[in-house]
Amino acid sequence: MIHREFDNVICAGRMISTDKGAFGAVRVMVNLNQVGEAAGVASWLALDSNKSVCDVDIKKLQKLMVAGGSIIF
Repeated sequence: MIHREFDNVICAGRMISTDKGAFGAVRVMVNLNQVGEAAGVASWLALDSNKSVCDVDIKKLQKLMVAGGSIIF
């Protein structure tokens, strides 16, 4: 098996780690849409600030998501 490490990669989708009960909620299409949107916004923030996606300001990401209509608990 070949193991490779990649920097600056965001994977969005059903490859999330949850318990069985929580997975029932995150597999809903609306929730998956928001995961994809968050990945896209995070990518844009990283590009716009010339940073790695790991260094994106989470509070700024959340603020942009809420401004776009997302509900964050």
